[in-house]
Amino acid sequence: MIWKDILPECLNAISPTDNVKHCGTEMSSGEYKEQCVRTLCQCNWSEGQLVQLAAMFNDMQLSRNDHKQVVNKICTYIIDFPPDTLPALVHQLLKLCQTHDFDIVLSHLSHYLASDCTASWNHRRTMLPSKIEPVSTMLYLEFWSLGGHA
Repeated sequence: MIWKDILPECLNAISPTDNVKHCGTEMSSGEYKEQCVRTLCQCNWSEGQLVQLAAMFNDMQLSRNDHKQVVNKICTYIIDFPPDTLPALVHQLLKLCQTHDFDIVLSHLSHYLASDCTASWNHRRTMLPSKIEPVSTMLYLEFWSLGGHA
């Protein structure tokens, strides 16, 4: 087991607990969990950690606010993500956002795909499979968000 497997189990295990003592302070288990998520979101994440972090948060029971914070944090990295590794991150984000905050992911992906005014766009386009156009990808994601996923 690694941290991405252990942390969700630990935080989910303390959820039924009324109070948690941490660093000399007593707080509710919900407050402690929020503090942990907030602290994680304040850290700098490397590109190599993003897919695992998204998977880890998918295994956690997050409040609506914590979920939005996590999704926003992960999505801030999309614009700089290499095209060849983006599908794994998008897959984890789609799993994470099945119930809410999918619009945040779509917005960041749309910005990523529409950034043809940057020099890197030509490189990105050559990395995409020839049969998959950005518009097709966005239509698929929109179809998925409307409940067309199985």
